[in-house]
Order: sequence, then C-alpha cells, then structure tokens
Amino acid sequence: MKLHLLLFGLLLSTLPGAAQTLGRQPMPKKEVQLKLDNGSVVAGQVVYMTHDGMIVEMQTDSTHSKPVWYPDVQAVRRDRPEARWRKAPDAWLFQQRFDPNWKDPSRWEFGIYGDYGFGVGRNALDRYEVGLNVRYGITQYLFAGVGFGMNSMLDIQRLGSGAGVWGSENNTTGCSVFANVRGYFRNRGIRPFADLRLGYTFPSSTYSDNQSMQLSDKGMLMRFAAGAAYVGRNDIGYSLSVAYQAHSVKLTEVDRTSLRQWSESVALQFAVMFRF
Repeated sequence: MKLHLLLFGLLLSTLPGAAQTLGRQPMPKKEVQLKLDNGSVVAGQVVYMTHDGMIVEMQTDSTHSKPVWYPDVQAVRRDRPEARWRKAPDAWLFQQRFDPNWKDPSRWEFGIYGDYGFGVGRNALDRYEVGLNVRYGITQYLFAGVGFGMNSMLDIQRLGSGAGVWGSENNTTGCSVFANVRGYFRNRGIRPFADLRLGYTFPSSTYSDNQSMQLSDKGMLMRFAAGAAYVGRNDIGYSLSVAYQAHSVKLTEVDRTSLRQWSESVALQFAVMFRF
C-alpha cells in the first residue's frame, strides 16, 4: 500500500512539468534574417509591418518579439544555410514577400490588351484583337468583369465544304463584347493566372467572293488563357499569356446553303493593367 502511495505521489509530481511541456508553444520556423547597420542580425518571422514600411515586428522565438526600424536594415536573406545576403529591398516589396498578413488593397483592374492568334485546325485563320476590359476583385485571387475588343481574321482561304477561295484582301473586321473571369494563384510578386472569356462578335459587314459565297464572323467567341502578371508599387501591371481561342463563323455557299463552323487559333497576348 505504501508503495502504491509512493508511486502515485511520484506521478503527481511529474504532472506540472508535463503540463508545462504540453502547453509550451513550439518555436516558429525562422524564415528571414535582417542585417542592421550596426552589424547585428535579427532572425525570425515577420508578424507585422506598419503601413508606411518603417517598423517591422519580428517574432524571434515562441514568446518574444522585437521591433526593427526598417531603414536600419542593410541586407536580407532567408534563414537557410545556402542563402546569400542581398541588399534590403524596398519596404513595399519586403512586405509583400515576408509579411503573412499582407493583402493587396486593389479591388479593380482596368486593362489594355493586344493579341495575335495563329490559326490551327481545319478552319485555321490567323486573327488579331485589341481591346479594353475591366475586372472587379471578388477576393484576393478571383476577379470577374467585362470587356470590349476589335478583331479581324486574316488571309481567309478555304472554309466550308466547297472549293471557294478567299483572297487575302478579304480580311474580316468586327467588334466583340465578352464576360471575363480571371483566377490568380498568388496575390503578390509574379502572379500566375488562368483566364476565361465568353463573348459575342458583331461584324461590320459580310464578305463575298466572286462566286457569291459569303462569310460572316458574327458569332460566339471563346478564349481560355494561362499566363503570369506582375504588378509594381505604382499599381501598374503587365501580363503575358498564351491562349486557345475559338470563333464561330457562318459560311453561305454558292447554292445559298449555310453552315457554321469554329475557326480556331493559338494566341499570344500582352496587356497593361491599371489597378485601383
């Protein structure tokens, strides 16, 4: 009995230590090191940075944090053995890279774009388009909006079941309106994205050859793109993407029968964005 009481007492004596061990928070993984003008180094996780970029609060262990005056930071490196010291970036860039609480304040994107599509498939027609679009940020990563573009299909050759030949001078012109959804995979730095457009093209006219065949580019327009964008501190961004696009065209044969087909192309697009 005494032995049982002794063992029970020993067990109780270990519980406070065990409770302290269980309640102890693990030390955070040190992600960045800051070298200051006085030669000292502060290592830890960035937990907060003031909006003016002047003060960085660093969590150096599980219970301690230290404010750092960012203008005193001379060099920065990630806390890895192979990492090299690099000149301290602009405070805005530092905040994007290391502050876990950073959020892009922009909610609107206004873009000016231009693309050139190289025809693929059976109804291969080269195509270019220039236009404008505006998107609203539903979240940091998902944007939706509308746009307007002027487009033209080039060097019309053989379309439809007949053997009608369209001369290169018979390029089409039209305007399109579309809905646009874009999803970003990152909300800072270089931002990979996927982009979808669905719209409709209104032609300026129909196009006839000397055999009374007619082509109308009035119809649906679909475009899926993947690319990357970069937004600078002045909220001006640039993007480059590769897209697959399909344009529904209507061909009227000599015997007045009509058929609608998809003209496909693979396009390269460059855009300039203004965010606010």
